Amino acid sequence: MSLSKYLTEYLSDSESGELTSADDEVDIIRKPSSLRPSTILTLTFSTHLSISLSKVTSYYPIIFDTVVTNHDNTYNVTTGRFTAPFKGVYVFFVTITSTERLKATLKFKHKFHSVDKAKVKSREQCIEGFNTRTMAVMLHLDKEDEVWVINDTKVSEVTKMHEPYYATFSGGLVERQNNI
Repeated sequence: MSLSKYLTEYLSDSESGELTSADDEVDIIRKPSSLRPSTILTLTFSTHLSISLSKVTSYYPIIFDTVVTNHDNTYNVTTGRFTAPFKGVYVFFVTITSTERLKATLKFKHKFHSVDKAKVKSREQCIEGFNTRTMAVMLHLDKEDEVWVINDTKVSEVTKMHEPYYATFSGGLVERQNNI
């Protein structure tokens, strides 16, 4: 099953075809049930930090400086922003994995508005010394819309991150739409 089909079936109200958030507080996308996505998710970009999150400035955009995939240069490694190359439905994933001493909050931004946030706390139960939070955000973007992630708090000091994949940002096109 394609990711777009899974997300549509998982998040949609089967009677109206309206896609809503999992907690039914905010509408993400409204579309007739007859217009199901006809494309398969295309991974547009995939990035991660090469440094500890504690070295990222508080309340500023996070620059995910290690780029794994960046089709058509849609992710700007200087600004940390993804720019939509087409009008359509996109899905984004942001993950924080920390050692037990890290406290941090990341926010996902679109048009300078917070869309979602992921928070790790040092007092939460850790699994083998690690906390992990992932945001999955599905948005309708117009061509040239930008999205990015900010460090929303002062991150607690962590002297060593064992791997470079503790904070990631990736996303892709689920459904391209005509510019009508």
